[in-house]
Amino acid sequence: MGDKGGEANTLFNMAFLERSSGNLQQAQTHIQAVIEIIEDLRTKIANKELCASYFASVQNYYKFYTDLLI
Repeated sequence: MGDKGGEANTLFNMAFLERSSGNLQQAQTHIQAVIEIIEDLRTKIANKELCASYFASVQNYYKFYTDLLI
């Protein structure tokens, strides 16, 4: 529907549930899709302060991603 932020949040929730169920590969697939969406959105923010604020607001996605890699 064009709500990329909402899509990222839904995929994050799916990744969390998959990890909780022990499906690490599927969790990683979902969180990689989240990171792609976030990076796409972040690159479209021209104002550096807004970009930094946005990036700070999505740090939990990156933390989850790195936790899966460990």
